[in-house]
Amino acid sequence: MQQRGPALDVLETGELLVESRSDAWPLIELIEDFAEVAGVRIDRLCYRLAPKSLAEALGRGQKSGNLLEFLGHIAQDEEKSDSPLQRLLAQLERWIASYGRVRLYTGVSLMEVADNLVMRELSATTSVEEQIVESITPTLMILKRQGAERIVEDLKRRGQSPLLHEEEYHGTK
Repeated sequence: MQQRGPALDVLETGELLVESRSDAWPLIELIEDFAEVAGVRIDRLCYRLAPKSLAEALGRGQKSGNLLEFLGHIAQDEEKSDSPLQRLLAQLERWIASYGRVRLYTGVSLMEVADNLVMRELSATTSVEEQIVESITPTLMILKRQGAERIVEDLKRRGQSPLLHEEEYHGTK
């Protein structure tokens, strides 16, 4: 019985072409976790790895190690040291290394409290812990926007007056 070659080809453009055959399904599932679907080309499924699709996958909790390991294994079998697959693999490693160095949060509110004591009091009397997207410091948190609105209402009901900075007045010209 003749052994078939790898079901994966990488074009000079960096696109991944995968044969749609039963022994390629694990590869297809792995690639689809991280790449954008780019249609069909040369009778093969076409995928495009991009920073956005990679970041979305990592944000969903996907582990890049399996993809790197699989692509690295195929790249070892190649004779050319500067093949499209090896260039794509190097680019993928750079993207993974830089993932999370810069984060932009949208649809959130920033809350700062005077000190740890105030934070403990808020935690005991409001749902602040459930609303935290990210803690920057013990006294500075990023909150879900609706959660921040609920906390402000809770504080007002308790007779406290939080200082609110509306975006119309800050950060715009």
